Amino acid sequence: MATQLGFKLVFNHFGKVRTAVRQEVSQVVDRTCKAIEAGAKAKVMNPPKTGRVYKRGNVVHQASAPGEAPATDTGDLAGSITSRMRGPMSGEVDVGSEHGLYLEYGTVKTDRLAPRPFLGPSVEEEKGNFERGLAAAIGRGAGR
Repeated sequence: MATQLGFKLVFNHFGKVRTAVRQEVSQVVDRTCKAIEAGAKAKVMNPPKTGRVYKRGNVVHQASAPGEAPATDTGDLAGSITSRMRGPMSGEVDVGSEHGLYLEYGTVKTDRLAPRPFLGPSVEEEKGNFERGLAAAIGRGAGR
């Protein structure tokens, strides 16, 4: 004996749900990018740093030690960290300073600068918030 299964769709809210989910996710992405930007700037700008102390002109500066986030000197690095939305659900955090890459990962050339990560740790710190935010955004967008 054959059984036929069928259903009748009474309400179609898929378009509305899809739009709501996209809007909610977009807000999470934007909020996460801004949090990563703020975290990276804070790591660079905030002491304590434990590297060598030296004087340049009348200014005494304490550098960062290997493994610490870079110590701010001129403000160029922190000022170059920006975030923006690239699309409805895509964002980026950018470090515009030329030496940002070398500070984050270190160098192997003659100066052998050890890594002083600031962006990667900020991304790691926001990962859990991002995942929880996405789950909540999908739930809100779907009307749960």
